[in-house]
Amino acid sequence: MELEQIVETIERPCNIPITRDRGNYITTFSGGKFWPLDPHADEVLIADIAHAESNICRFNGHSKQHYSVAQHSLVISYLLEHVGLGLAGLLDDAPEVYLCDIPSPMKVLPFMDEMRMHQDKIGQVICHKFNISLTEDQHKLIKIADISAFCAEASLMMNSYWRVKLNVQPEYYRKAMRFTARMMNNDISTVYKEFLFRFGELGGTP
Repeated sequence: MELEQIVETIERPCNIPITRDRGNYITTFSGGKFWPLDPHADEVLIADIAHAESNICRFNGHSKQHYSVAQHSLVISYLLEHVGLGLAGLLDDAPEVYLCDIPSPMKVLPFMDEMRMHQDKIGQVICHKFNISLTEDQHKLIKIADISAFCAEASLMMNSYWRVKLNVQPEYYRKAMRFTARMMNNDISTVYKEFLFRFGELGGTP
């Protein structure tokens, strides 16, 4: 299936009936509603994830150019394809489309415990939605790819060098640099389409 056909198939209006009284919600790209404190798999749509991630900028917006969470996720996906974790890597940051991308220094503070709890819950719902089940070792591999991608991005867009400090393997770092450099040339619309194409390529089912 060609890229445009995949995008047309996945990007459809949300027709989920809203019958539950669950308090505050956010409105998504598809026109649906999502309750971050009460997430349900039937309200998670891959088009919403692709659209929002493509628009959310990494580094809290301080990078030299717009570089999105979707671009970061695509790099992780490519880094992990050889171990069969391409789809899991692509969706690792998907909870951020509902709770935003919080800067790392803030994530570790005690008052963020409840936010992390809700983020983890949304992550579990997303994994259930897309049939992703991970072992502890697989979680560790995703974290390695995540840190490698961060180091490459920081080098290319922030003049900030973390590879040695974070003990990133040179091989992973070189690959991350190559994928990130290619990804930097893509605009938001191109990234959105590549995200959806990659999702389908890896066997994801909307």
